[in-house]
Amino acid sequence: MALASAQHYASLEGALASRALIGQAEGMLMQRYGLDGRQAFSVLVRMSQHGTQKLRDVAADLVKDGIPPGPSA
Repeated sequence: MALASAQHYASLEGALASRALIGQAEGMLMQRYGLDGRQAFSVLVRMSQHGTQKLRDVAADLVKDGIPPGPSA
């Protein structure tokens, strides 16, 4: 029972960390390109689909490396 609780807790922590990272990436897109939250999330989804990467990985790259130049976002 303790192991199941620990695994559940770790899973929740991971989900919260992913959500925070995605939120940071959304904020960067919103600030740089004047998008609203829905538009910024859509951009991340398109980048994820185009690069066949997980959304959290796209967000992590964006936060780490900065915004891609120009209107490609």
